[in-house]
Amino acid sequence: MKKLMWKNIIFFLRASCLSGLVGHHASPITKLYHHVDQKMSWTDAQRYCREQFHDLATIDNLEDLERLQASRKGSDYDIDTAWIGLYDDRTRWQWSYGNQDYKMGQHYDNWAGPEPNHAYAKQNCTMIIQNTGEWDDRSCSDLAGPVCINAAGNYIYVQEIMTWYNARKYCQSHHTELAIVRDATENGKIYALMSSYAWIGLHRNPWSHWSDGSRPTYFNWQTGQPNNYIGKQNCAAMNFITADYEDFNCQDLNYVACQELQKQRSTFRIKISTEADMTNPEVQRQFVELLSAKMAKEGVTGLQIHLVVKDGQDQKSKK
Repeated sequence: MKKLMWKNIIFFLRASCLSGLVGHHASPITKLYHHVDQKMSWTDAQRYCREQFHDLATIDNLEDLERLQASRKGSDYDIDTAWIGLYDDRTRWQWSYGNQDYKMGQHYDNWAGPEPNHAYAKQNCTMIIQNTGEWDDRSCSDLAGPVCINAAGNYIYVQEIMTWYNARKYCQSHHTELAIVRDATENGKIYALMSSYAWIGLHRNPWSHWSDGSRPTYFNWQTGQPNNYIGKQNCAAMNFITADYEDFNCQDLNYVACQELQKQRSTFRIKISTEADMTNPEVQRQFVELLSAKMAKEGVTGLQIHLVVKDGQDQKSKK
């Protein structure tokens, strides 16, 4: 029997991401809101927030809304309305067939005149016009017959009128889906079948993006908003008196609400006993390198390691 003096080494690991570890404590990412005492357009506000903080303010839930409204208190200026990061990208649409993305200016279209104009902020579905074969954006609750597509790629026109949503259900039940139109030839085939206005599968989900790239999960629109007044309002601002959202022309001038993200940091405590001489700086360096490599292999990044070396109790090793 011989005695060994063990060293107890306590590691304090801090990382910006500890996805590979189990049992650590991680605080959630916190948004800090900042108000800018200067009026500017939505695009300029976005640029300013990205340069000075993180981005325009994002509101994910009622708690965020209340914190953003409360953060105005104590400001040395009378801010009533300020830009937030919510916006409506009118160029993004989607085909119901295969949920294929459609981007205006990049894919085939046959829009009539000034369409789509998103009148009254309610026109998010698409009809083909009976007399011209051109496309027109309409309220999804309007009535028209659907044009379906089947598994063989053939188009079927249905004369029974219904809403866009019911038209999609009908096509899914009886054929495959509402029609997709990828070129002028396909548009001509559909037009030749029609005896009245007809639904196709092109539609859009309005107000579906925040400036930071996230998708909205919470809205607090003022009654009657958004209304897309004069057809040019696709950026959102928050009224700090009521905490309601309003849609504005993106070139209008408003104060600005920015957000700063506090980076997520995690602490993980590990205690190891070893015979190695951990008071030796070279041994410490090698040990940290080995541990860092192991953590990186497990997907842990942004790691900082702090060692605390303490003498342990004498222990007897077994033969």
